Amino acid sequence: MYTDPAQQNLASMLTLITANFTHFNAIHMIMNLGGLVLFTNMFNPRASELALVLTASTIVIAIGVYVTQLTHFMGLSAVLHATVTYFAIKYIFMEQKEYWIILFGVLVKVAHESVFGVTSQSKWLMGGEVQTQAHLIAVFAVSLAVAATQVIKVIDRPASLKRA
Repeated sequence: MYTDPAQQNLASMLTLITANFTHFNAIHMIMNLGGLVLFTNMFNPRASELALVLTASTIVIAIGVYVTQLTHFMGLSAVLHATVTYFAIKYIFMEQKEYWIILFGVLVKVAHESVFGVTSQSKWLMGGEVQTQAHLIAVFAVSLAVAATQVIKVIDRPASLKRA
């Protein structure tokens, strides 16, 4: 298809990005879109913040899937995992402690999937193999990014106090 390795790499990355918006079947798509609507209503983010989180997580997941050479990846669920993790951590830092339950639930779900895989019923419902590695990449990347921003805030805090 492509003879130039650079073109082949670009095509692979574009395929991985668009895979986040491709689904195995209608049930798979409806469940993911339903999750997006549910969590968007629960977290009630600004449109610009939601767009940024969705875009950044799509790109980071595509890079993670590409680097780990995961095959047959499709669906919005990894982006949903990243979005829920991001907003749960954000609200935890805003001292809304009930969001620990949501974060704990996401972490337990991803850990369970990573150790035991998914049930045959889930595979049947989705119409294909559920790529739990993408969920793990999403949660890890968001947790790392949020932790880094919090460390930067702590490091920068004394400097900002000196300016006042």
